Amino acid sequence: MKIGATDKFPDGKLSQDDEGELRMAISNQDSLVRLDFGKAVAWMAFPKATAIELAKVLAQHAGATKIIIE
Repeated sequence: MKIGATDKFPDGKLSQDDEGELRMAISNQDSLVRLDFGKAVAWMAFPKATAIELAKVLAQHAGATKIIIE
């Protein structure tokens, strides 16, 4: 799957500077967790469920042994 801008607005355009949906990659190496957006990013917004899923994935890549997110 290609990372970067998709030119879609799945939740509508939030503001004048909203550039639309962005696909990113999350990886880890040694003691670092890397988020690759495929382009420069000033801000991000997403639904609550997506924010929770992102937190879980980040915790997994960080090697957390116990993840409690409700």
